[in-house]
Amino acid sequence: MPSEDQPRIESVAVRVGEFSGVVPEALEFALEVLTADSDLAHVSFVLEQEPTRLACNTCGAETVADAIPFLCEECGSIDVQVTSGADLTVQSVSIADAPLRS
Repeated sequence: MPSEDQPRIESVAVRVGEFSGVVPEALEFALEVLTADSDLAHVSFVLEQEPTRLACNTCGAETVADAIPFLCEECGSIDVQVTSGADLTVQSVSIADAPLRS
C-alpha cells in the first residue's frame, strides 16, 4: 500500500500503433492481470489506436495504410516509408492531487 506521501496514479493513456505488433485487447487484458490485487488495481488504462501513416518516396503523398503490402494511395508506388503507427507510447499519466503539507 502506498504511503500518504506518495502520489496516487489515476489513469494512464497509451497510444497503440496499428503496425506496432501489439494487440490492444491483449494489452488491456495483460494490464488488468498485472495490476489486479496490487496498489495499481484502481488505475484506469486508456488505450488509443493510431493508424499506420505512410509517406511516398515517389510522389511525396502522405496517406493512411489500408493493408500490407503498403502502397501509396495516390500513385500506387511500393516505395513508401512508415511515418507513424509503428509505436507503443505512453501519452500521459494522470496523478491525483495530493494535499499540501505544511
